[in-house]
Amino acid sequence: MTDYEKIAILREQTGIEPRVKHNGLQTMQELYGTLPGRRCKDCIHHMQFNYTRRYYKCELWRLTRDSTSDIKILGIACRKYERGEGKIITG
Repeated sequence: MTDYEKIAILREQTGIEPRVKHNGLQTMQELYGTLPGRRCKDCIHHMQFNYTRRYYKCELWRLTRDSTSDIKILGIACRKYERGEGKIITG
């Protein structure tokens, strides 16, 4: 699903227009809102990629091989948060 499709769905469901940068949506938190007191690191959608260093991504967000899809694991979780262990991928 492209960023433009995500924006269209958000508009239909909520009537809210998300803030948009030149490269699309900025974060999952902007798309779905936040859950104060919850952290991305405790969510089942959190993914940890272990290569020469660790990269943290969200399986619900776009996955790229650059830093534009990295997440902050200590960041406040979005409303798609589900408590549980994330996935660890070693390469």
